[in-house]
Amino acid sequence: MRGLPRRVSYALNNQPGVSEATRARVLKVAAELEWVPNRAARQLSAERRVDGVIVVDPRVADPRIPLLRKLGLPAVLVGDPALADGMPCVWTDGTAAMNAALDLMAVAGLSVVQGQGLHTPADVTLVAWDDSTLCRITHPTLTALSHNIVGYRAEVTRRLLDLLDGATPQAHLYSTPLLIIRDASGPPA
Repeated sequence: MRGLPRRVSYALNNQPGVSEATRARVLKVAAELEWVPNRAARQLSAERRVDGVIVVDPRVADPRIPLLRKLGLPAVLVGDPALADGMPCVWTDGTAAMNAALDLMAVAGLSVVQGQGLHTPADVTLVAWDDSTLCRITHPTLTALSHNIVGYRAEVTRRLLDLLDGATPQAHLYSTPLLIIRDASGPPA
């Protein structure tokens, strides 16, 4: 089944890359299903265009940033402004505690801590990132940062649209997340 959508597309668009037998079978099935190409979809694929980019998961010396500059594409980085290299960015403020990027990673971390015979919060404090249901069903329950994810995404999109409209790029601290303290954290040492 691997590559099937590509072969079907090649057959329907009379492109090379499929045998004549496969092309005939695809066209026969398309006719039986009374399939007709969608004009809007065809136009969209023919007009592939990138107006701007949202860069997520930035790295130190991220090669995407100079490439986007070279290409002249407006871009907004989501993450640490120290990694932005002058690119406009949006981020949320973290806490002094070590936190897991995903709640699933925090749950895995809890499992490792418990597997080593350690205890939370006596030996290790865990703080999850998204405050998903996982944080409330573990034992002990996980402290988490609660973010307004929908608002955060809207702010990143708004910043990119501002750039496309010619606005001066700026870094922007979206919000400080709310810390939901549960069983897996203790008082600072």
